[in-house]
Amino acid sequence: MASNPAFLEVHHRAMATEFSLLLYGDNKARLHWAAELALEEIDRLEHQISVFDITSEISGINARAAQEEVIVEPGLFHVLQFSKQLHEETGGAFDITVHPLVRAWQFFRKTGTVPDADTLAEALLRTSMDHVHLNPERRTVRFDLRGIEINLGGIGKGYAVDAVTAILRRNGIASAFINAGGSTFYALGTPPEQEGWQVGIRDPLNPDRHLEILHLMDRSLSTSGNYERFIRAETRTYGHILNPRSGRPAEGVLSATALAPTALETDALSTAFFVLGIEGTRKYCCSNAGVNAIQYIREGSERFQLYKIGFEKPETGEEL
Repeated sequence: MASNPAFLEVHHRAMATEFSLLLYGDNKARLHWAAELALEEIDRLEHQISVFDITSEISGINARAAQEEVIVEPGLFHVLQFSKQLHEETGGAFDITVHPLVRAWQFFRKTGTVPDADTLAEALLRTSMDHVHLNPERRTVRFDLRGIEINLGGIGKGYAVDAVTAILRRNGIASAFINAGGSTFYALGTPPEQEGWQVGIRDPLNPDRHLEILHLMDRSLSTSGNYERFIRAETRTYGHILNPRSGRPAEGVLSATALAPTALETDALSTAFFVLGIEGTRKYCCSNAGVNAIQYIREGSERFQLYKIGFEKPETGEEL
């Protein structure tokens, strides 16, 4: 890279969030070209996976897969395969069929509601990746129960970030930082004369403070927390991250951060780690090389611990 490299910063609204790209390179025109291709790909993927677009591929799958096998585009089929694998590896803590539960809690509205026992039980009957069957040879998906609906809200941004990273690499960009909504990041290479791209993990109890500052290179990081999306009902606050096994909001974890080689992994794993809690997260990281986690855990009414799992140094439980 030149001693005085070109720089480009672009922002783009998609998938109900803002994507930002920071690019360095030797040629400003190349940066603009690569960024334009990346933003077009984000829009294409949003159209592919949006459950709110009746013409999307996901909407078509949800409408037809209980009646017949549906052929799936290769990139999307990979996402479904990874989602099913992660569902199995996490004991159901990550599940892309939670849409009936999301609808029952109405988290997609500004004011949600606590579902009654019958509504929750009905939604749980239609929530499980066990009802989703994938055929790699034919690249098809089939549901064995009516009412199953796939929602990629817990992995879609990671899917898009990895696609953007691939486009940048193909177009000769070796230094870039992709930010999807301030919760999923990918660091491609490093900034000029720096050891890595700097990423701060926000304190869920104090938005003006960071729990950790990390430097990333060719690695992804995602954080899940309930501090921005929640509902208040019956004198309680309910976070939007649901435990697919109980149908109720996950509790105990204030924020969960995952680090891994791809954004597809971290976007999904941060949600899974939020549901699994410290022991389940520790078990997953021990079984999967290259995956790390940082969790902020509530222990008692006023005590909080920050845990770092899978790093080179011994795991710590720092009281904050």
